[in-house]
Amino acid sequence: MVAIVVEGKRDVTFFKNYITHYLKIEKNRYKIIKTDGKSILLDSDCEKYKNLCEDLDTNRVKKVLFIIDSDNAIDNPDIGGYENSCSFIEKLFLDLSIKDYANYFIACDPETQEGNIENLVVSTLSKKQEECIKSFLDCSELENNDGKRLLGIYNYGYPEKPYDFQHPNFNELKTKLKNLFKEQK
Repeated sequence: MVAIVVEGKRDVTFFKNYITHYLKIEKNRYKIIKTDGKSILLDSDCEKYKNLCEDLDTNRVKKVLFIIDSDNAIDNPDIGGYENSCSFIEKLFLDLSIKDYANYFIACDPETQEGNIENLVVSTLSKKQEECIKSFLDCSELENNDGKRLLGIYNYGYPEKPYDFQHPNFNELKTKLKNLFKEQK
């Protein structure tokens, strides 16, 4: 079995669907651990890591992939931004002594290296579609709420166009997940 550590409830739903339906991996081959936020995910004292480390020590879990949002360094100067996210997750691996078993993926728009999994999804749209969604979000004065509205507008505005998991912007995520499951039969 492998473990995937994510920030929140929407991440759990997204990755269960992605792994099970797109990658066609059986649910009994992985578990998803939700930490309730980036700051908790990056905290080596997170209670859930005691069980994870025990599972790694006893070989119940062979590998772990951490998936965190890049966010924006301006909005969250302490832990936001791509480089900060990389530095903090690498420090977490050292603090937990799991560097040999762990990898990570920073969810964001690959072009700007900012945002979250929702921004990655929207980055797979044409520029015209992406601008339309962002323009509506801006002029509607809806609170984006960390991407929730962004995907809601996407799903409502383009119901015939499900997420394009074949898009090159998903290649890094797809590769990291496939490597996570390699030799885990």
